[in-house]
This record gives sequence, C-alpha cells and structure tokens, in this order.
Amino acid sequence: KAEKDAEKAEKADAEAEVAKMKAEAEMEVEKAKAKAEAEATKAKAKAVAEAAAVKAKAEAEVEAAKIKAEAEAEAEKAKAEAAKAKAEAEAEAEKAKAEVAKAKAEAEAEAEKA
Repeated sequence: KAEKDAEKAEKADAEAEVAKMKAEAEMEVEKAKAKAEAEATKAKAKAVAEAAAVKAKAEAEVEAAKIKAEAEAEAEKAKAEAAKAKAEAEAEAEKAKAEVAKAKAEAEAEAEKA
C-alpha cells in the first residue's frame, strides 16, 4: 500500500509540475501577446504622428504657395499702377510742354503786334 501511495504521490507531483509548466507557458503567451499589442499600438501611434506631420507639411506648403501667389499678384498690381502713374505723369508733362509752347507763341504774337 505504501508503494501505491508513493506512486500516487509521484503521479500527483508530476501532474502538479505539468500544471505549473502549463500555467507558466500560458503566462508567457499572455506576456508575448501584451508585448505584441503594445508594439502594434506604438507603431500605429508613430504612423499616425508621421501622417499628421506629412499633412501639416503639405498644408504649410499649400499656404506658402498661396502667400507667394498673392505676393506675386500684388507685385503685378503695383507694377501696373506704377506704369499707369508714369504714363499719366508723361501725359501731364506733354500737356505742360504744349501749354508752355502755346504761351510762348502767344507772347511772341503779342510782341509782334507791339
């Protein structure tokens, strides 16, 4: 009977050992799963951050292009206005010259009369 009890005890020990190993293996699996999930979350967060950075850069570039286009349009407008002002000034100068010539001619005519 003692031998049978010893065998039973050994079997129980062996079963306990197996159960312990199984529990440890399951814990390892859980740990690995948790680690994989954490890695995936980290990778996802990084991808999201990178996408946001790319989007922000693209938006900044669009904004810069818009500002440049506006500045160029302003420059064109200023150039057109300057050309107009110059043309007007030249027209005024021509008018003044014509008036001076007319006044001179009139003065000469007066002198002739006198």
